[in-house]
Amino acid sequence: MATHIASALLQTHQSPWLSAKWSKCDFYFLADMDSQSLCSSHPFVSRDFLSSSDNEEEGSGHDTPNVPINRQASEEDTRACLFTVGVIILELIFGHNIEDCSFRKDYYGKDNKPNDQTDISTARKWAMKVLGDSGANIADVVRRCLDCSFGPKPSFSDVRFRNSVYEGVIKPLASYSKIWPEAMP
Repeated sequence: MATHIASALLQTHQSPWLSAKWSKCDFYFLADMDSQSLCSSHPFVSRDFLSSSDNEEEGSGHDTPNVPINRQASEEDTRACLFTVGVIILELIFGHNIEDCSFRKDYYGKDNKPNDQTDISTARKWAMKVLGDSGANIADVVRRCLDCSFGPKPSFSDVRFRNSVYEGVIKPLASYSKIWPEAMP
């Protein structure tokens, strides 16, 4: 699943189908209720669109994306996207959401509520457990995603950066999935 989500990010990064500030909630997988299985090799991207009547004059009837056609994600947005990929990988490895980590509350603010550092600190602590569970290659993938450490300046419009993400995330995940094929109930 993680391979397909990371690959979908690289393929759709500049399309109006994926928000510059996407989250794990933007990806969906179809389930086959008869066989009780998940079609994890084909993620679907969900996106809200404004109707043209929200943007322009009434009556055209066409939906338009709520983004500029030639949008450019900021460095911060790019880092956030890859951080989210890292969190998704952690969630897949450990089988639960980051929000359900027992130690997450250790990183709440003074008001005893999550703040802008809660997920970052939780993910970094959680990532320390990956080496023992999934090995050095996947631990490195998670670290690269959380830290956005790929060499070139973080920009999906830079082919060198995209290649670095491919080499540092997608290829190792694809190799891992060959070793540990998906198990279906």
